[in-house]
Amino acid sequence: NLTGYSLYRPALAVVYVQDAASSRKLQTIRLRKQNRRRMIIAIKQKGDVPGTPVNVIVEDTNAASEWHLVILAENTPLIFTAGIPVSLIRIAGGIQTDSPLTGPGAGQELGLVLQNDTRGLIKLTPRAAWVETIMPDKIPGTSSDNTW
Repeated sequence: NLTGYSLYRPALAVVYVQDAASSRKLQTIRLRKQNRRRMIIAIKQKGDVPGTPVNVIVEDTNAASEWHLVILAENTPLIFTAGIPVSLIRIAGGIQTDSPLTGPGAGQELGLVLQNDTRGLIKLTPRAAWVETIMPDKIPGTSSDNTW
């Protein structure tokens, strides 16, 4: 939890590749206390069918928890949840996935904002461009300000 100094630390990348035949499955990623250090979490589950959902649990003592994070989830459904008292999970970066993404529960929001810090994440993320189509009427809790 390096609130001020963390912006100047090198970006951290965590890569997890899981074989479809593996009996041990990644189930949970815990983001504890907010951290402004730039991170990339890349998860790939091999196989022809969607992999096991991974719970991304945000634990903080503040109502708003901020993360400078890019998540690349291939064949990996993500389910975001937050413990009390977190009501807003703010991710400066983004999520690239080809699988379902579930936001937090009632009274909580997942806010995605553009990462404009060029010192780390932008240089390390994939160079391929992609376009995401989000249909607000199909996602419960979406609002016009791109926060869900």
